[in-house]
Amino acid sequence: MKILTTPWKDDFLELVHQSKKSIKITSPFVKQDICEELINAKNNSSKVELITSFKLMSIYSGSLDISAIENIISNNGTVKNFPKLHSKIYLFDDCKAIISSGNLTYGGLMKNYEYGIYLEDKNILQKISSDLMTYPKMKGLDW
Repeated sequence: MKILTTPWKDDFLELVHQSKKSIKITSPFVKQDICEELINAKNNSSKVELITSFKLMSIYSGSLDISAIENIISNNGTVKNFPKLHSKIYLFDDCKAIISSGNLTYGGLMKNYEYGIYLEDKNILQKISSDLMTYPKMKGLDW
């Protein structure tokens, strides 16, 4: 386990680049600039799966970029909506994870003072992966 504080974008992008199969993310706020960097850093074999919150106020205020969502989808990713979402989980190939206060935004990865943990513990990662697979189904969503 390792503590992550702002800025942690380089750590995030390195894990994105290392991922061979999947990058699973929960984040209510998502911005185009960071999504573009994510897409550029990921391997072609790795699929991005995002759960976010499509609230009109978030879109109106600029906290959620529709172009970021379109970018993920157009690059063979999956995006699901969960309006009550608040978690920020970043899971890489189900074997490495970041749990953070930081959203998938420039502010969340570079500017705001955020705090999180990086994990490689197999038992904890198995639980996170299991939760992420059942979480959307429990809420009427599906990966």
